[in-house]
Amino acid sequence: HFSHSEGITTATTMTLFPSLTFSLAIIAFFCCSSHVLSLASCDSDRPGSESHRTLTMPASMMTGSYEEESWAKALCCVYTHVTESSSVSSPLFELYDGSSYDLTGDTSVEVLKEAMDETCDMYMGKEDCANKAECVNNALNSGCVDSPLAMLINGKMRVCAFAKLKYWSKRCGRRSIASHCPKTCDYISSSCNEFMGQDSKKRFKMTVSGFEKSCKWVGRNGVEKTKKRCAKYGVATTCRKTCREYI
Repeated sequence: HFSHSEGITTATTMTLFPSLTFSLAIIAFFCCSSHVLSLASCDSDRPGSESHRTLTMPASMMTGSYEEESWAKALCCVYTHVTESSSVSSPLFELYDGSSYDLTGDTSVEVLKEAMDETCDMYMGKEDCANKAECVNNALNSGCVDSPLAMLINGKMRVCAFAKLKYWSKRCGRRSIASHCPKTCDYISSSCNEFMGQDSKKRFKMTVSGFEKSCKWVGRNGVEKTKKRCAKYGVATTCRKTCREYI
């Protein structure tokens, strides 16, 4: 620590210790720029007089994983909103009538699964889970998906089924193909863990225009352009990270 009484100003400090200043800037950049998912917002409300249940998770328990996000989306389907807070020390499950109780899972995903089980065992929850089964299933299976768009391999456009037809291990061993087809290649390369929620590294063919594009192109030229591109067939499940906010 340097003070003015010691005769060293901030400008002098910058001059004397340029390498220290640079190092601190680099540390700050990597500390602050690491990507951790925040939970997607949920605005589902049960028709009728009831509104929604709320599961409040301790912020210290959340890891920002795509599995957490998938379960939070599934719970949203059955009118259970998941939030995180630094003011609670254990998961708190609040019901329609305002009553609440703690959940006891050891990990965030265990708690989210427990909340789903509890919800589906409740009187109105059973009905919610039955009526919203497709929504729940889609939420839980949306994390690791193949792109439906053809990708460029050795000058030819190929769909993900091509990776499995022949030389499966060799083709899925290529990270670019595994990123485009994480579900198909998961058995070979554990690609779901690496590429779930990430953009494909492959160039792909747009279905209507037939143009060859990339996920970098999808994210260019501002939010409105990206939204429109993500809405085109297959783009959101190809450029999963780029389009995450727009699906």
